[in-house]
This record gives sequence, structure tokens and C-alpha cells, in this order.
Amino acid sequence: MGVKLTIGAKASAAVSGALKARVAMPGVGALRAGASRSTWRRARLALACALACIAARHAVLCTQVPAPVAPPVPTGVEQTPSGYRVPLIELVQPQAGSTIPQDKPVVVFRLEQGEPGDPLDLATFRVTVDGEDRTALFKVSAVQAWGPLGAMSGVASGTASSTPPIAPGVHQVVARICSTRGVCGTAVGEVTVVSPVTPPTPSAAAKCSVWVRVVGAVLEVLRGVIGCVGGGYRGL
Repeated sequence: MGVKLTIGAKASAAVSGALKARVAMPGVGALRAGASRSTWRRARLALACALACIAARHAVLCTQVPAPVAPPVPTGVEQTPSGYRVPLIELVQPQAGSTIPQDKPVVVFRLEQGEPGDPLDLATFRVTVDGEDRTALFKVSAVQAWGPLGAMSGVASGTASSTPPIAPGVHQVVARICSTRGVCGTAVGEVTVVSPVTPPTPSAAAKCSVWVRVVGAVLEVLRGVIGCVGGGYRGL
């Protein structure tokens, strides 16, 4: 820690003048020769007090100059350069405003490499649904990832069998994939799951109407056949 002492121009001139006056003071030689030691001591004390007053009057400044601070030591973590293109991951199915059925709750993510020299690391793909990991249900390629948000109907074995079905409603889906250099892209979206549409059960009247139409069609066919046969006999 360095110390810097700054004295104004007026203070410097005053001190210099006082010193010259001390040297040129008339009778100093006689004072040294004949005066007592106590008298000379009082004279020196008076001169010191005068110099101190001059210095205080002209604001003697004493400032501390801080030592230069060394830059922080790098920790070894690679910093992503400004403008570095991160991998793209985007929810493309279902589209905004669309829904997916509960018995087939499949979503699709589009994947795209960021920097030309930094390919995707497919093993880093992760997807969660409402905070629950569903990565094991998805398949990943170089351009897309797809899979169900929960167990699907008709799946009897495998990892999906231990996964509960997705409930109807709005669910938050978060997916992430990184490059080989550790630069990651993230997609966050909401997916609405609806109950599967069950075909209506036909009523008794509807069933009867169907049979009436079938019987009518059969009668029309028989009438045509009979007409053809009758016309053939008349021709003989």
C-alpha cells in the first residue's frame, strides 16, 4: 500500500520562505553563542509550530494509493463465446392450441445443431412432464425426438408399463438437449390432454332403422332378379 503526500503551491512557498527566514534571522549567531539552551529550544519549538500552522492552513493532503488488483484466476470452466449458437429444440406436435388424446399422448420435438463444428450429443436429451422424468419413454434421432407423456393403452410390457397414464388437463413439458461441447438448448411448453372420444352406442330405434334399410335393399335385389327371370320365360 503506497502513501502519497501532496502539498499545495502556496503551502510549499510558505514553508520555503519560513526556512529562509530562519536562516537569515538577524542575531542567530549571537543567540547560539550567548543564549541559554532553554531559549534556543523555545525558539525551535516556535518555528515548528509555525510550520505546522502553515501546513494545516494550506491543506496538506495525505492520500493512500491502493495497490493494483490482480485479475481473477480462471476456474477452468469453458465460457460460451458471445453469439455462439446453441442447439435448437422445439415442440412441434401438438401445435399451439391443439390437444392430444389421453390414450395416445405422443409429442414430437424438432432438433437442430447450433454451431457447425459442435454436433448434438443425443445421450443428453432429457424430458420432464410436470417435473417427472419421462426420458425413457422417448426415442431420439439426429433431427427429432418423440414419445408419450405417460403410459398408453395397449402397452403391456417395458418401461411404459410402470409409468402411470397421463391425466386429462394441462401439463408442463420441459425438454433439453446439449452439444458435444456442453452448450444446451431448452424447450418449455404446455400440452393439453383430453379424454379419448368414445363412439356413441346406437339406440334400439337406430338398430331397427338399419335393419329396415338392409331388408329393403334385399327386396330390391330380389325384385330385379324376378323381373329378369320372368322376362326370359316370355321370350321363349
